[in-house]
Amino acid sequence: MTAVKISLIEVLECRRLFDAVPWSHAATLIGLDVLRDQQPQWDGLGQTVAILDTGIDYTHPALGNGFGQGHKVIGGYDFFDEDDNPMDTQGHGTQVAGAVAASVFEVNGRRHSGIAPGANLVALRITDRIDNLVPDARMITALTWISAHREEFNISAVNVSFGFGDFEKKLSDGVFASQLQSLRDAGVVVAASTGNGGIREEDGIQYPAADMNVIAVGATDGFDVITEYSQRSEATDILAPGEDFRSTSLSGRTVPVNGTSFASPLIAGAAAILKQINPLIAPADVLSVLRASGKDNKDGDDEFGQGTELRFPRLQIDNAVTLTQARFSPAAGIGEVGEHGSANDLVLDKQGVLHFVWYDSGTRNLQYASRSTTGLWSVKQIVDDSGEDVGGYLSLAIDSNGKPSVAYFNGTRGDLRFASLEGAEWITRTLDAKQSVGLYPSLQFDKNNDPQIAYYHKAKGDLRLARRQNDVWEIRDIDTNGDSGRSPSLAIQANGLFGVAYENSSTGRLKYAYQFNSNRWTTLTVDKTTGASFISLQFDKFSRPNISYYDATPANLKFARFKNQRWATDTITEDGAVGLYSQLSVEQSGEAVILFYDRNANALQLAVGTLGQWDLTTLQEPGGKFIKAKRMGGDRITYSYYDTIELQLKISRV
Repeated sequence: MTAVKISLIEVLECRRLFDAVPWSHAATLIGLDVLRDQQPQWDGLGQTVAILDTGIDYTHPALGNGFGQGHKVIGGYDFFDEDDNPMDTQGHGTQVAGAVAASVFEVNGRRHSGIAPGANLVALRITDRIDNLVPDARMITALTWISAHREEFNISAVNVSFGFGDFEKKLSDGVFASQLQSLRDAGVVVAASTGNGGIREEDGIQYPAADMNVIAVGATDGFDVITEYSQRSEATDILAPGEDFRSTSLSGRTVPVNGTSFASPLIAGAAAILKQINPLIAPADVLSVLRASGKDNKDGDDEFGQGTELRFPRLQIDNAVTLTQARFSPAAGIGEVGEHGSANDLVLDKQGVLHFVWYDSGTRNLQYASRSTTGLWSVKQIVDDSGEDVGGYLSLAIDSNGKPSVAYFNGTRGDLRFASLEGAEWITRTLDAKQSVGLYPSLQFDKNNDPQIAYYHKAKGDLRLARRQNDVWEIRDIDTNGDSGRSPSLAIQANGLFGVAYENSSTGRLKYAYQFNSNRWTTLTVDKTTGASFISLQFDKFSRPNISYYDATPANLKFARFKNQRWATDTITEDGAVGLYSQLSVEQSGEAVILFYDRNANALQLAVGTLGQWDLTTLQEPGGKFIKAKRMGGDRITYSYYDTIELQLKISRV
């Protein structure tokens, strides 16, 4: 499966490495040079990566020149010949091992090393030729061996640079699912190459990369272009360089490598570094960090041949280390999250990491924290340190790679601002600064990972949209009829176009605008109320808009659905002052799930049902103001609310 260039082979020479010697293109691309220069202590020390391959030539000087305790290759087994000597006779496994943990060496005026040169290796020889199919039973035995020896060798990551088949989506019932699940449950990160078959009639990657418990790794070249041979689909988790660097090979040599086989071990080595920073970091959190800290790469902009038009994160190891320190440092979890909070928002990334922003009414600034899949809160960060009153109105969203951004209102200057987390640092910018503009922002990302923000221009009474295209922000009007735009809720359809529900304050009517194309909006009246607010818009599986909202004049919670080419509305409850802060989610069945605040009872309520049929449940009493709720897969909705007893924001699930 792997293409390996065997030209320009030379004996590895012992040379004095000078700081002036440049790193390989691949190392520079992923920030390995920055990491080695600024934080050299994070090199995988104390962690072990298991290599399932053709074995490892452990006599290579850059791989420790020996086998067993006290050497870099500290253990292993030969499952092909069934003995205790996993010596590589083919070369592929040694090349993969070098990408993980080779010590620094210089060839042709370039510096090279494994991504985690301080890590140890375990060599598991499962074949004598990488193009041979490995029997399932042998692979299962090798994976089981890792589980049995995980604690003995402190195995924190595994690399598998081979596979079979074409799979468009992640599998939960693959051949090795049980063994891979066991490793994940034990905290071991497994990375596998997507394959070198390129894009054929259908997008697909190889198994075991397609297993839901494995990080699927595609390849770029040293100039950040996805290689033509790299298999990819929506099951691909991340990219890393698969060429434009050299690695170790047999008999003390080094060779230029080429293939997804050599991208995958960079991710396995990166996982070892993150495990060195915090050994308790879970595999899901490792992937979340690697994706969120990576660079966005669109398949189809500079690629040769056919592209998928999908977007993938590409490894950026210096940012990954910085972000891991922020999320998992010794200070993480210290202090109250949401203290003195009011306006807030939350979202879960694909790995289940929670991102949370809130307005601290005491300090009048916007704060951020994340919560790991194991429940550990990160260090709190101030998103905007301008010293002004910022964040009283805010909206949080994450792009397809799990990188968070916030749109918010600067109450001191009356501006719309936007902040994005780059590595572990928030970068802020002002988008609209004409009088009092930017209230009630609602942020979403489009299919190109570009942010779009619907917001209210108070001075003019207009509903506006700020959107980024080709790294340039532009401002457009959506509705300038009367006083339009309070309480907007922006959502994206399956076709990539947006809709927004909002209030026309001149009439109090609930309105809805949808994109006819990227530049044209059409507006409709949903409900001729005399005061709609606390609006929440979601599309169902048929791309029909659904809206929950508070009808202020009778003080009722209402629901609207576009059905049979018209709007149908329904009053859910009319007990008075009910329906504030409504948050809508739509089930696959079409049922609506709405969290809302009952002001009279000072209680958080839940409504489940559809037009004409609703079940009501009290979730929290007292408390329930400032609700925000999100669902990202699964059966549970994660929500925040204000606890009036402890005077802070709380997070729970239903």
